[in-house]
Amino acid sequence: MIDSPAMHVNLILASRSPRRQKILTDLGLTFETVYPDVEEVEHPSDPDGMVRENALLKWAWCHQRFPAAAVIAADTTVDLNGRCLGKPHSREAAFAMLKAESGHMQTVHTGYVLACPHDLQPIAAVETSRVYFRSLSDATINAYLDAVNPLDRAGAYDIDSQGIDLIARIEGSYTNVMGLPAERVKEWMACNLAN
Repeated sequence: MIDSPAMHVNLILASRSPRRQKILTDLGLTFETVYPDVEEVEHPSDPDGMVRENALLKWAWCHQRFPAAAVIAADTTVDLNGRCLGKPHSREAAFAMLKAESGHMQTVHTGYVLACPHDLQPIAAVETSRVYFRSLSDATINAYLDAVNPLDRAGAYDIDSQGIDLIARIEGSYTNVMGLPAERVKEWMACNLAN
C-alpha cells in the first residue's frame, strides 16, 4: 500500500528489475512486484516506439488482472549507433557489448507507463538519457564482469553498480539509465497519489 495523507492506493511494479525496485523503494513507496507474462516486441529501428509499446503491454497485462491497482511499468533499451543492445545472453556477449560501447556515446531509452485505476488512458512516455563511456581496456572490462553480473542488464552494465569504472558522464536522468526515471514518478505521485 502507498501511504499518503488522503488515501491508500495499491501499487504494482510490473517488472522483475531489482534496479526499478530500488528506485521505488528510494522514493519511499510500498508496492507489490508482478512479472507480466507478455511477449515483448522488438523494433530495433524504432527504440522509442519499442520500449513504449513494451511498457504498455506490461501495463495492460497487469491492469486486466488487477484493475483496482495503480501500475508502474517500464522497458529499457540501449541504442549504440543505431543498434539496440538488449541483455547479453553470455559473458562473451557482455564483453563484446562493453567493448563496442568503449569510448562511445549511447542513448538509453526507457518507455514507462504510470497509471491509476481510474485513468481512462495511462501516462505512456519515453525518457532518454545519453551515456558517454570511458575508453575501456580488456582488463577493465573483465574486472567489471567479474564484479557485476551483466546478464540481466541492457547494454551489459549497471550504472548504479560500479558504473563509475565505465562511464565518463551522463546527460539526462541518472535513474532513467537504471531503468526508470524517478523524476517522472515523483511528478506523477504528486499529481495523482496524494489527491
